[in-house]
Amino acid sequence: MRSAGTITTTLENRQRYDELEREYERVQAALQKLTYFDDLSLVAQHPTPAGLFTSVVVPPPPQGITNTAAFASIYILDSNAGVLYHMPRNGGALEPLLSPNQTIGPTVVGKVKAQAWREDNIVAVAQSGEAGPFTFYFRNGENWGYSALAGSETWGRVPERFRAVNYAGNLYIWGAGESSDQIQKYISGNYGQFPDPWIKDFGGQRTNNALDLAIDGDVYLLQPDSRVLHFQAGTFQNEIKPQGINPPLTTPAGFFVTGDADTGSGSIFLIDFSQRVLEIDKKTGALIQQIRARPDSPFKLEQLTSLYVDTSGPRPVIYMVNGGQILRATMPDRPRPLSVGTPTPEGSPAPTTAPTVSP
Repeated sequence: MRSAGTITTTLENRQRYDELEREYERVQAALQKLTYFDDLSLVAQHPTPAGLFTSVVVPPPPQGITNTAAFASIYILDSNAGVLYHMPRNGGALEPLLSPNQTIGPTVVGKVKAQAWREDNIVAVAQSGEAGPFTFYFRNGENWGYSALAGSETWGRVPERFRAVNYAGNLYIWGAGESSDQIQKYISGNYGQFPDPWIKDFGGQRTNNALDLAIDGDVYLLQPDSRVLHFQAGTFQNEIKPQGINPPLTTPAGFFVTGDADTGSGSIFLIDFSQRVLEIDKKTGALIQQIRARPDSPFKLEQLTSLYVDTSGPRPVIYMVNGGQILRATMPDRPRPLSVGTPTPEGSPAPTTAPTVSP
Protein backbone atom coordinates (compact mmCIF):
# COMPACT_ATOMS: atom_id res chain seq x y z
CA MET A 1 0.00 0.00 0.00
CA ARG A 2 2.89 2.32 0.75
CA SER A 3 4.50 1.79 -2.63
CA ALA A 4 1.27 1.85 -4.63
CA GLY A 5 -0.35 4.70 -2.76
CA THR A 6 -3.81 3.34 -3.63
CA ILE A 7 -5.91 4.04 -0.56
CA THR A 8 -9.60 4.85 -0.92
CA THR A 9 -9.73 8.43 0.26
CA THR A 10 -12.40 8.27 2.89
CA LEU A 11 -11.82 9.44 6.43
CA GLU A 12 -12.48 5.98 7.83
CA ASN A 13 -10.06 4.28 5.42
CA ARG A 14 -7.36 6.87 6.09
CA GLN A 15 -7.71 6.36 9.85
CA ARG A 16 -7.54 2.59 9.44
CA TYR A 17 -4.47 2.86 7.22
CA ASP A 18 -2.70 5.25 9.63
CA GLU A 19 -3.37 2.85 12.51
CA LEU A 20 -2.07 -0.09 10.48
CA GLU A 21 1.07 1.85 9.53
CA ARG A 22 1.80 2.78 13.15
CA GLU A 23 1.49 -0.86 14.20
CA TYR A 24 3.66 -1.98 11.28
CA GLU A 25 6.42 0.45 12.27
CA ARG A 26 6.18 -0.57 15.93
CA VAL A 27 6.71 -4.23 15.06
CA GLN A 28 9.42 -3.36 12.54
CA ALA A 29 11.27 -1.35 15.19
CA ALA A 30 11.09 -4.22 17.66
CA LEU A 31 12.23 -6.91 15.21
CA GLN A 32 14.67 -5.04 12.97
CA LYS A 33 15.60 -2.10 15.26
CA LEU A 34 14.40 0.11 12.39
CA THR A 35 13.31 3.67 13.22
CA TYR A 36 12.67 6.80 11.19
CA PHE A 37 13.67 10.46 11.26
CA ASP A 38 10.39 12.32 11.86
CA ASP A 39 11.71 15.87 11.55
CA LEU A 40 14.39 15.60 8.86
CA SER A 41 15.15 19.09 7.54
CA LEU A 42 17.63 20.90 5.30
CA VAL A 43 20.14 23.09 7.16
CA ALA A 44 22.41 24.14 4.29
CA GLN A 45 22.76 23.62 0.54
CA HIS A 46 26.15 23.88 -1.17
CA PRO A 47 26.47 27.21 -3.02
CA THR A 48 27.95 25.42 -6.04
CA PRO A 49 25.51 23.08 -7.89
CA ALA A 50 27.99 20.18 -8.07
CA GLY A 51 29.76 21.00 -4.79
CA LEU A 52 30.11 18.39 -2.04
CA PHE A 53 30.52 18.97 1.68
CA THR A 54 33.00 16.91 3.71
CA SER A 55 32.22 17.47 7.38
CA VAL A 56 30.11 19.49 9.80
CA VAL A 57 31.02 20.65 13.32
CA VAL A 58 28.48 21.77 15.93
CA PRO A 59 29.95 23.53 19.01
CA PRO A 60 29.06 22.09 22.43
CA PRO A 61 27.50 24.31 25.15
CA PRO A 62 30.05 26.88 26.43
CA GLN A 63 31.40 26.15 29.89
CA GLY A 64 33.31 28.85 31.73
CA ILE A 65 33.86 30.83 28.52
CA THR A 66 32.94 34.51 28.37
CA ASN A 67 33.24 35.18 24.64
CA THR A 68 30.67 32.80 23.19
CA ALA A 69 30.22 34.33 19.73
CA ALA A 70 31.76 31.30 17.99
CA PHE A 71 29.21 28.99 19.65
CA ALA A 72 26.36 30.62 17.72
CA SER A 73 27.51 29.11 14.41
CA ILE A 74 27.91 25.69 12.84
CA TYR A 75 30.93 25.00 10.64
CA ILE A 76 30.87 23.14 7.33
CA LEU A 77 33.89 22.06 5.27
CA ASP A 78 34.30 21.38 1.57
CA SER A 79 37.78 19.84 1.48
CA ASN A 80 37.69 19.39 -2.32
CA ALA A 81 37.46 23.14 -2.89
CA GLY A 82 39.33 23.75 0.37
CA VAL A 83 36.74 26.16 1.79
CA LEU A 84 35.54 26.31 5.41
CA TYR A 85 32.04 27.81 5.73
CA HIS A 86 30.02 28.93 8.71
CA MET A 87 26.38 29.82 9.22
CA PRO A 88 24.10 30.81 12.12
CA ARG A 89 23.11 27.83 14.21
CA ASN A 90 19.43 28.73 13.98
CA GLY A 91 19.52 29.18 10.21
CA GLY A 92 20.76 31.86 7.84
CA ALA A 93 23.26 32.51 5.10
CA LEU A 94 26.19 30.16 4.46
CA GLU A 95 29.40 32.21 4.24
CA PRO A 96 33.10 31.38 3.69
CA LEU A 97 35.21 31.67 6.84
CA LEU A 98 38.57 30.42 5.55
CA SER A 99 39.35 30.04 1.84
CA PRO A 100 42.30 29.35 -0.50
CA ASN A 101 44.34 32.43 -1.46
CA GLN A 102 43.06 34.33 1.57
CA THR A 103 45.89 36.34 3.16
CA ILE A 104 46.50 36.01 6.89
CA GLY A 105 49.50 38.04 8.00
CA PRO A 106 52.35 37.09 5.66
CA THR A 107 50.81 33.72 4.77
CA VAL A 108 48.53 32.77 1.91
CA VAL A 109 45.97 30.15 2.85
CA GLY A 110 46.02 26.90 0.89
CA LYS A 111 43.21 24.36 0.66
CA VAL A 112 41.54 23.62 4.00
CA LYS A 113 41.79 19.86 4.50
CA ALA A 114 40.25 19.40 7.96
CA GLN A 115 38.38 21.22 10.71
CA ALA A 116 37.84 20.60 14.43
CA TRP A 117 36.42 22.28 17.52
CA ARG A 118 38.90 23.35 20.19
CA GLU A 119 37.27 24.28 23.51
CA ASP A 120 36.17 27.81 22.56
CA ASN A 121 36.45 28.11 18.78
CA ILE A 122 36.91 26.41 15.43
CA VAL A 123 40.36 25.39 14.15
CA ALA A 124 41.45 24.27 10.69
CA VAL A 125 44.36 22.58 8.92
CA ALA A 126 45.25 23.75 5.39
CA GLN A 127 47.86 22.62 2.88
CA SER A 128 49.97 24.86 0.66
CA GLY A 129 49.80 23.69 -2.95
CA GLU A 130 49.08 20.09 -3.88
CA ALA A 131 51.88 18.55 -1.82
CA GLY A 132 53.27 21.37 0.31
CA PRO A 133 53.49 21.87 4.09
CA PHE A 134 50.46 22.27 6.36
CA THR A 135 49.42 25.18 8.53
CA PHE A 136 47.28 25.14 11.66
CA TYR A 137 44.78 28.01 11.82
CA PHE A 138 43.00 29.12 15.00
CA ARG A 139 40.72 32.02 15.84
CA ASN A 140 41.81 35.10 17.81
CA GLY A 141 38.53 36.88 18.36
CA GLU A 142 37.32 37.84 14.90
CA ASN A 143 40.70 37.13 13.28
CA TRP A 144 42.78 34.08 12.42
CA GLY A 145 46.08 33.12 13.98
CA TYR A 146 48.36 30.50 12.47
CA SER A 147 51.24 28.14 13.14
CA ALA A 148 53.20 25.91 10.76
CA LEU A 149 52.89 22.21 11.60
CA ALA A 150 56.40 20.87 12.09
CA GLY A 151 57.24 17.88 9.92
CA SER A 152 54.26 18.38 7.61
CA GLU A 153 56.51 19.23 4.66
CA THR A 154 57.11 15.47 4.30
CA TRP A 155 53.43 14.47 4.16
CA GLY A 156 52.96 15.20 0.47
CA ARG A 157 49.56 14.67 -1.10
CA VAL A 158 47.16 13.41 1.57
CA PRO A 159 44.21 11.02 0.92
CA GLU A 160 40.53 11.78 1.39
CA ARG A 161 40.60 10.09 4.77
CA PHE A 162 42.93 12.78 6.17
CA ARG A 163 41.52 13.79 9.56
CA ALA A 164 42.33 16.30 12.29
CA VAL A 165 40.71 15.90 15.72
CA ASN A 166 41.20 18.20 18.70
CA TYR A 167 40.90 16.72 22.16
CA ALA A 168 41.87 18.43 25.43
CA GLY A 169 43.61 21.10 23.37
CA ASN A 170 45.89 18.62 21.60
CA LEU A 171 45.74 18.08 17.84
CA TYR A 172 45.60 14.52 16.48
CA ILE A 173 46.32 13.96 12.77
CA TRP A 174 45.39 10.82 10.84
CA GLY A 175 46.27 9.90 7.24
CA ALA A 176 49.41 12.00 6.85
CA GLY A 177 52.70 11.13 5.18
CA GLU A 178 54.52 7.84 4.87
CA SER A 179 53.51 6.87 8.41
CA SER A 180 49.88 6.59 7.35
CA ASP A 181 49.32 3.85 9.92
CA GLN A 182 50.17 6.23 12.76
CA ILE A 183 48.30 8.97 14.62
CA GLN A 184 50.42 12.10 14.95
CA LYS A 185 49.83 14.06 18.17
CA TYR A 186 50.71 17.77 18.44
CA ILE A 187 50.80 19.06 22.01
CA SER A 188 48.61 22.12 22.51
CA GLY A 189 50.54 25.30 21.68
CA ASN A 190 53.57 23.37 20.40
CA TYR A 191 52.62 23.01 16.76
CA GLY A 192 56.08 24.12 15.68
CA GLN A 193 57.58 21.05 17.37
CA PHE A 194 57.56 17.64 15.71
CA PRO A 195 54.54 15.50 16.63
CA ASP A 196 54.59 12.44 18.85
CA PRO A 197 53.68 9.11 17.18
CA TRP A 198 50.73 8.33 19.44
CA ILE A 199 50.18 4.58 18.87
CA LYS A 200 52.80 2.64 20.83
CA ASP A 201 51.32 -0.86 20.65
CA PHE A 202 49.33 -1.83 17.55
CA GLY A 203 48.34 -5.19 19.01
CA GLY A 204 48.97 -6.86 15.65
CA GLN A 205 46.29 -4.72 13.98
CA ARG A 206 46.66 -3.24 10.51
CA THR A 207 45.70 0.44 10.70
CA ASN A 208 46.99 2.03 7.50
CA ASN A 209 43.69 1.42 5.71
CA ALA A 210 41.46 2.93 8.42
CA LEU A 211 38.72 5.22 7.12
CA ASP A 212 38.03 7.52 10.04
CA LEU A 213 39.23 8.68 13.47
CA ALA A 214 37.24 9.56 16.61
CA ILE A 215 38.32 10.43 20.16
CA ASP A 216 36.37 10.51 23.43
CA GLY A 217 39.41 10.23 25.70
CA ASP A 218 40.14 6.86 24.10
CA VAL A 219 40.87 6.62 20.37
CA TYR A 220 38.83 4.75 17.75
CA LEU A 221 39.71 3.87 14.15
CA LEU A 222 37.05 2.71 11.69
CA GLN A 223 38.15 -0.14 9.43
CA PRO A 224 36.84 -0.81 5.87
CA ASP A 225 35.17 -4.04 7.09
CA SER A 226 33.18 -2.03 9.71
CA ARG A 227 35.25 -3.11 12.70
CA VAL A 228 36.19 -0.31 15.11
CA LEU A 229 39.67 -0.56 16.66
CA HIS A 230 39.78 0.76 20.23
CA PHE A 231 43.01 2.22 21.66
CA GLN A 232 43.73 3.54 25.12
CA ALA A 233 46.86 5.50 26.07
CA GLY A 234 48.49 4.44 22.79
CA THR A 235 47.82 0.73 23.30
CA PHE A 236 45.36 -1.46 21.39
CA GLN A 237 42.54 -2.65 23.65
CA ASN A 238 39.98 -4.51 21.55
CA GLU A 239 37.95 -4.45 18.36
CA ILE A 240 34.27 -3.55 18.33
CA LYS A 241 32.41 -5.49 15.65
CA PRO A 242 28.87 -4.39 14.73
CA GLN A 243 26.38 -7.15 15.59
CA GLY A 244 22.84 -8.00 14.49
CA ILE A 245 22.57 -5.61 11.54
CA ASN A 246 20.12 -6.52 8.76
CA PRO A 247 20.84 -5.87 5.96
CA PRO A 248 24.53 -6.29 6.88
CA LEU A 249 26.86 -3.30 7.02
CA THR A 250 29.32 -3.87 4.16
CA THR A 251 30.71 -0.46 3.15
CA PRO A 252 31.04 2.04 6.00
CA ALA A 253 31.61 5.67 5.06
CA GLY A 254 32.32 7.28 8.44
CA PHE A 255 31.45 7.27 12.12
CA PHE A 256 30.98 9.43 15.21
CA VAL A 257 31.54 8.56 18.87
CA THR A 258 29.58 10.18 21.71
CA GLY A 259 30.07 10.09 25.46
CA ASP A 260 33.16 9.92 27.61
CA ALA A 261 35.67 7.10 27.92
CA ASP A 262 36.02 7.57 31.68
CA THR A 263 32.33 6.90 32.32
CA GLY A 264 31.79 4.45 29.46
CA SER A 265 28.78 6.45 28.30
CA GLY A 266 27.71 7.11 24.73
CA SER A 267 27.34 5.20 21.48
CA ILE A 268 29.05 4.69 18.14
CA PHE A 269 27.17 6.04 15.12
CA LEU A 270 28.03 4.52 11.75
CA ILE A 271 26.92 5.48 8.25
CA ASP A 272 27.07 3.42 5.10
CA PHE A 273 25.78 3.66 1.56
CA SER A 274 22.46 1.97 2.39
CA GLN A 275 20.86 5.30 3.29
CA ARG A 276 20.85 4.80 7.05
CA VAL A 277 22.50 5.81 10.33
CA LEU A 278 23.39 2.95 12.69
CA GLU A 279 23.65 3.39 16.44
CA ILE A 280 25.64 0.57 18.07
CA ASP A 281 26.67 -0.19 21.61
CA LYS A 282 30.07 1.26 22.44
CA LYS A 283 31.28 -1.85 24.24
CA THR A 284 29.64 -4.84 22.56
CA GLY A 285 28.87 -3.57 19.06
CA ALA A 286 25.23 -4.69 19.43
CA LEU A 287 22.80 -2.81 17.19
CA ILE A 288 20.67 -0.30 19.10
CA GLN A 289 18.81 1.12 16.12
CA GLN A 290 19.15 1.76 12.41
CA ILE A 291 17.55 5.04 11.36
CA ARG A 292 16.26 5.93 7.89
CA ALA A 293 14.39 8.73 6.20
CA ARG A 294 10.70 7.98 5.81
CA PRO A 295 9.64 6.55 2.42
CA ASP A 296 7.70 9.75 1.64
CA SER A 297 10.47 12.10 2.80
CA PRO A 298 11.68 14.66 0.23
CA PHE A 299 15.26 13.89 1.34
CA LYS A 300 17.03 10.73 0.20
CA LEU A 301 20.09 9.73 2.20
CA GLU A 302 21.94 8.56 -0.90
CA GLN A 303 25.24 10.41 -0.35
CA LEU A 304 25.92 10.10 3.37
CA THR A 305 29.62 10.59 4.03
CA SER A 306 29.89 12.17 7.48
CA LEU A 307 27.84 13.06 10.54
CA TYR A 308 27.96 14.96 13.83
CA VAL A 309 25.84 14.11 16.87
CA ASP A 310 24.93 17.00 19.18
CA THR A 311 24.15 15.57 22.63
CA SER A 312 23.79 18.90 24.44
CA GLY A 313 19.97 18.95 24.44
CA PRO A 314 17.35 16.72 26.05
CA ARG A 315 17.42 14.55 22.92
CA PRO A 316 20.44 14.08 20.62
CA VAL A 317 20.33 15.86 17.27
CA ILE A 318 22.10 14.38 14.22
CA TYR A 319 23.68 16.57 11.53
CA MET A 320 24.40 14.63 8.35
CA VAL A 321 26.58 15.43 5.33
CA ASN A 322 24.56 14.18 2.38
CA GLY A 323 26.49 15.20 -0.74
CA GLY A 324 25.85 18.92 -1.15
CA GLN A 325 23.35 19.01 1.71
CA ILE A 326 23.57 19.33 5.47
CA LEU A 327 20.52 17.63 7.00
CA ARG A 328 19.39 17.73 10.60
CA ALA A 329 17.04 15.48 12.59
CA THR A 330 16.22 14.59 16.16
CA MET A 331 17.25 11.13 17.31
CA PRO A 332 14.23 8.78 17.43
CA ASP A 333 13.37 6.94 20.62
CA ARG A 334 15.16 3.64 20.95
CA PRO A 335 13.01 0.68 19.87
CA ARG A 336 11.15 -1.17 22.61
CA PRO A 337 10.92 -4.96 22.79
CA LEU A 338 7.86 -6.48 21.16
CA SER A 339 5.36 -7.26 23.93
CA VAL A 340 2.98 -10.18 23.61
CA GLY A 341 0.13 -8.47 25.41
CA THR A 342 -0.91 -6.82 28.65
CA PRO A 343 -1.98 -8.98 31.61
CA THR A 344 -5.69 -9.26 32.32
CA PRO A 345 -7.10 -9.11 35.86
CA GLU A 346 -7.14 -12.93 35.92
CA GLY A 347 -3.43 -12.97 35.01
CA SER A 348 -3.75 -14.34 31.50
CA PRO A 349 -2.38 -12.25 28.59
CA ALA A 350 -4.81 -10.09 26.71
CA PRO A 351 -5.36 -10.95 23.04
CA THR A 352 -2.99 -9.21 20.62
CA THR A 353 -5.34 -9.16 17.66
CA ALA A 354 -7.12 -5.94 16.85
CA PRO A 355 -10.90 -5.79 17.35
CA THR A 356 -13.06 -6.62 14.33
CA VAL A 357 -13.89 -3.59 12.20
CA SER A 358 -16.86 -3.55 9.90
CA PRO A 359 -15.86 -3.28 6.21
